[in-house]
Amino acid sequence: MIVYDCISQNLLATYGAAVGTCALVLNFMRYRNAVTNTKARLKLEIVAKKTENAFKLEMSPPEEKAPWEGGSSLITHEVKIRNLSGVPVHIQEVWVQTQNGRVDAMIAESQRNIYEPVSAQGNVRIAPRSSIRFPVFSNKEKGYLKVKRAYAIDETGKDWRSSCFKSLSQ
Repeated sequence: MIVYDCISQNLLATYGAAVGTCALVLNFMRYRNAVTNTKARLKLEIVAKKTENAFKLEMSPPEEKAPWEGGSSLITHEVKIRNLSGVPVHIQEVWVQTQNGRVDAMIAESQRNIYEPVSAQGNVRIAPRSSIRFPVFSNKEKGYLKVKRAYAIDETGKDWRSSCFKSLSQ
């Protein structure tokens, strides 16, 4: 009864205290959300585009074609980089680790649609909450790539890596 009397006598003060507390809680939540969205967070995934058997089948030229008419390389894997943060991220380098060492991921040059390493073009922008794919080529001479892990370096020099890759044949 005493609490009810106190609240009824100070109705305006009670209303002000309740509204002020709600405003304080909402502003604190906005601050936490703004702070967490200013840090870059990337997730790297390796996507297999072709199996080893499909690669061998496409690389072997048919009998009616001359050997030089067939292609010398194919996109067998892609490195998908997802920007999970609320800020744009600029990528400097992307590569995959294979059984034979490092193989650079490629990006199509903006003017001529010719593939070149990401490090040659540099500063590839990934918008907030979006993704971009970088193809990785296997060629006839080296054979099908057995990819272990993908790596990327952003503009701050931070090294990002994917989890271990399990191929389609495993």
